[in-house]
Amino acid sequence: MTSKPWKVSDSHSRFSYFISLLRRTCGFTCLSGFRLSKAEALNSFNDDRIFIEKFVEEPRHIEIQLIADRHGNVVYLNERECSIQRRNQKVFEEAPSVVLDEDTRKAMGEQAVALAKAVDYCSAGTVEMLVDKHKNFYFLEMNTRLQVWLCMIRVLALFRLGKH
Repeated sequence: MTSKPWKVSDSHSRFSYFISLLRRTCGFTCLSGFRLSKAEALNSFNDDRIFIEKFVEEPRHIEIQLIADRHGNVVYLNERECSIQRRNQKVFEEAPSVVLDEDTRKAMGEQAVALAKAVDYCSAGTVEMLVDKHKNFYFLEMNTRLQVWLCMIRVLALFRLGKH
């Protein structure tokens, strides 16, 4: 049986122990990984609270632009890949993303629209997601603005909307 990678990290620094990786390389069990994380957190921060998160293998950072009006109309414009980063800052952005196929791109756009509609969003925005090596995608956050290179977003959006 193959174990899925999970990560356990303290609630302050987010220093992580990758449970399934520890098990494979060091013989750790999940229980010992939890204990190790809690002990490290307690020793470092006097607080043993931890997070348990899915570890996304070979992640790609994808941002989807959308626009919503006050009548409930929402359209996603395009996506861009922001995976090349240094110190959590984007260094290079590519649009459209070369790792997405049309089905995944469409599903991500539809999820971004559903999110905006669920919260009655009305404005331009950016939905950020992680995509794994199997093209599963996971919501990160939504920013209530279009990010970074607005002129390029307009060109890509007009091209995309013009095709419809």
